[in-house]
Parts: sequence; C-alpha cells; structure tokens
Amino acid sequence: MNVLKSKTTFLNKDMSLVKKNGRNSNVELLRIIAMIVIIIHHYMYHGLLKTEFYNINYYIANILSIGGALGVDIFFIISGYYIYKSKITARKILRIEGQVLFYSISIFIILSMIFKTQINIQNCIYYFGPISKNLYWFATAYMLIMIFSKYINKLADSLEKMEFKILIFTLLIIYFTLPTYLNIRVPAVFIERSVTLYLIGAYIRKYNISNKENKAKYKKKLLLYFTLNTVIIIATIYIHHISKHYVLGNETFSVQQENPIIVLIAIYMFLLAISAKEIKSKVINTISSTTFGVYLIHDNPIIRLFLWEIIVGCTQYSDKPYMIVSCIGTTLLIFVACSIIDLIRICTIEKIYMKVVDKVIEKIKKLKQKKLLRIELR
Repeated sequence: MNVLKSKTTFLNKDMSLVKKNGRNSNVELLRIIAMIVIIIHHYMYHGLLKTEFYNINYYIANILSIGGALGVDIFFIISGYYIYKSKITARKILRIEGQVLFYSISIFIILSMIFKTQINIQNCIYYFGPISKNLYWFATAYMLIMIFSKYINKLADSLEKMEFKILIFTLLIIYFTLPTYLNIRVPAVFIERSVTLYLIGAYIRKYNISNKENKAKYKKKLLLYFTLNTVIIIATIYIHHISKHYVLGNETFSVQQENPIIVLIAIYMFLLAISAKEIKSKVINTISSTTFGVYLIHDNPIIRLFLWEIIVGCTQYSDKPYMIVSCIGTTLLIFVACSIIDLIRICTIEKIYMKVVDKVIEKIKKLKQKKLLRIELR
C-alpha cells in the first residue's frame, strides 16, 4: 500500500513539474530536429526522387526519406504527451487557424501577383479555407486532434494499462503494419494514424514511462530499430532492382511512410528527450516556436511546385558525390529562412491578431454571463 502511495506521489510530482517548469527545451530541440528531417524528406521526395536513377545516392535518398514519417510521428507523440493533461481552449485553436490562414492566403496572393496568375473562385475557396480543404494535411489532422482531444483524453483516462496497450498495439497492426508488410489497407480517413500516435504520447504521460536510468536502454533500442529499418530499405531496393518486384508493400516509399519501425524510432527519440537532464534555453524554445511556420511556408503547394525542381534543382545532384552536402545545406537554409519569416510574423501579425481574438472571446464571455444572469433573474 505504501509503495502504491509513493508511486502515485511521484507521478503527481512529475505531472506538476511539467506544468510549473513550462517548455522543456529537450523536447523543443526534438521538435526542431523533427522539422529538419521533414525538410530533408521533402528534398528527396519532391525533388531528387522525381527522376529515375540507380546508384549509391538512390540508397541514401531512400534512407533519408524516412524523415517525413519520422518527423510527423514525433510531432504527434509530443502533442499526445502534452495535450493529454492540458485543456485546449478556443484561443489555442484560433491561434493555429490564424497562422494557417495567414500563410495560405498571403502566399497565394503574393505569388499570384508575381506570376500574374488568374485568380478564380475555385482557387479562392481552396486557399481561403486551408483547413477544411486539406491544403496542408498535417495542419488539418492537428486541428482535428485539438478539437477532439477532450474526448480522446477521456478515452485514455478510462482505459486500464493493459487495455491501453492492446488498443495501441491493435491500431499499430491495422494502420501501420498491415499496409507496410502485406499491402493490406483498411478503409479509413487520414486521421487514424495521427490518433494512434497521439495515444502513444498520452500513454507515455499517463504511466510515466520515461526513466532517466533507462537512457542507455533507449539509445540501444533507437540504434537497433534505425539499423533494422535501414537494412529493410536497402534490401527492398536491391531486390526490386534485380527482380522488379517489391518484397514489402507495393513500393519502397510505402515501406517508409507506414513502417511501424519508424514509429518505434520516434518513440525512443522522444523517450531519450524527456529522460535526459532537462535544459532551459530561450533560444531553442524561440526557434522551436517557428517549426509549424517553417512547415506552412516551405510545404505550401504553390511554393512546393517550383522550390525543389526549379530553385533548388535537386535532380541535378542524383549522380553527384556531394549530393548529401547539397541536401543538408539546402535544408538548413530553408529552415533558417522560414524560421526568420515566422519570427517576424509572431512579433507583428500574430500579436495584433491575438489581441482581436482575446477581445472577441472576452465579449462572448460577457454575453454568456449576461444571458445566464437573465435566466437566473427569471
């Protein structure tokens, strides 16, 4: 009984620390790394791999392409970990909505003016309603997660540890393992993987899975799964090259996109971040706050059209020995440039926008109070 009480006390202390100490810079650094590997994935997927070639660079490109799935997995696990014990307010949702709208509309208008593109109603509906029109799939999924987090969290709270494990394991089998290894796809919407990853983050938070004493174990597991995933990709590419048949799934990209091993890599990267000695860095936290903006700018459908193939010209590096240097250099340049743009937006446009949002929310609250008062007086 005393052991159970001490464990509960330790867990409560751990939860309170997350709230009191604010943003853990270890996790914020992981966000930055996640966005960098996502950009690397886009360099490969939207650029280099658009051309047909087969050499050592092709293997490197496919191995690095896991960054897309890995980065997204990390972001949703982090979301599950933090949102599970927090309240999502209308203010938070409107802030995200405002950011997505700002980049969607401004990029559309600016580039339409530069290239003198004819603006029609269909384009306006698409770029003026980015969330509902799924302009950015990640933004739409994240917004839905925020809206329904209250109910997902209630589900997580109601589950016993074994039930929680079974649920996560089942979801990983259905939405990650079967599509990857057997090419069996269960009909569903795109949100199901996001919810699975969110629940993993919530599970880690609920049962305080992270342990500083297990850091060495996390590192070994991370290295093991990364090596295993790399071997699978190399073997799949080689076998396809000599036989013209895919051993796993129906293409090498699907192995990476839905591979459950990448989920395990993301989990152990996250466990390493939260089990490491906590650091507090305003610089890291500030840069981390721009990662969503970096995504919204560089992966905007219009920007994407000419960024990778025309401006960067990724395909020209397919047979170059310095392809990896080009990839890393381009990725860092894009990250820094987009991060600076988003910092300017945060310090200017967002401040004005959030003042308006706060005033509107305050007015709605006052109207509600007046209505309740009238009901009570009656």
